[in-house]
Amino acid sequence: MRTPYLLIVFLLLAFSCNSKKSSQQIDDIGEERLGSIVTEWIGKEIIFPENPVFARYASDTTDYAIPQSQHKVLVYVDSFGCTGCMLQGEMWKGFIKFIDSATNNNVPFLFFFNPKNENDLSELLHYAGLDIPVCLDANDELNRINQFSADNMLRTFLLDADNKVLLIGNPIYNEAIEKLYAETITGKEYSIISPIPTEAMTNITEMDVGSLLNNQTVEISFQLRNIGKRPLWVYSAITSCDFIDVDLDIYPILPNSYEVLYVTIFPRNKGQFSEIITLHCNTKEPVELKIYGCVIDN
Repeated sequence: MRTPYLLIVFLLLAFSCNSKKSSQQIDDIGEERLGSIVTEWIGKEIIFPENPVFARYASDTTDYAIPQSQHKVLVYVDSFGCTGCMLQGEMWKGFIKFIDSATNNNVPFLFFFNPKNENDLSELLHYAGLDIPVCLDANDELNRINQFSADNMLRTFLLDADNKVLLIGNPIYNEAIEKLYAETITGKEYSIISPIPTEAMTNITEMDVGSLLNNQTVEISFQLRNIGKRPLWVYSAITSCDFIDVDLDIYPILPNSYEVLYVTIFPRNKGQFSEIITLHCNTKEPVELKIYGCVIDN
């Protein structure tokens, strides 16, 4: 296992990689304090509530028990601040897909939410297509039992079979943390397990859907083509609005092949729209498709 010192270095990279806000987070915590938090948590056992309630999309209760497994990823999100900003469901969906492919679906991802609004959380999960069971921890039991750090970057953990912390830090915010999680879970170098880059394109770069009635649901489709020499993995589809949804239930696309992706449009406001679908794949750059049209009165 990596030493806490190396993990501290990776966390410092993660905090400082994106913005002034991240740099301010380092100033607020302090490098010494960050090191102390990491050292405190490595090897510590996470205690789960006795009867956690799980639901799909935070609305449909499901019979789900925390499985016995060699590794688990635990994510805790509290009721403070912007849940969508902290969750980043699309990015998690891509990371989960990557780990599933590398481990044959042997690593459970446990999301514990203490939501201030369950309906808003449900919409966020639907929007991201994150359909795994999540725990609605209304009484914030997980946090009360374990006393997590107040910083969101330090509320994600890689656990071993005994629920002891192997790593702390959020893998979706920084490639170094992602690599560390992947290598620890698989016991292999990241370059071996990560999909080799390929090339991809859509059969069209933009689509005019014409005039749509307000609140009308329309389904369209397009082809995603693998024009490279390696299998094409699609991690996530991010749209620039909340009324376009992409179905990504597809397998890796082999070279010189394509898959049809289905897009659902359900506009709510009258007027012109011009939106972008961004597909994050194992390609050098994301693949984009522009969709535009006009919403009219019924």
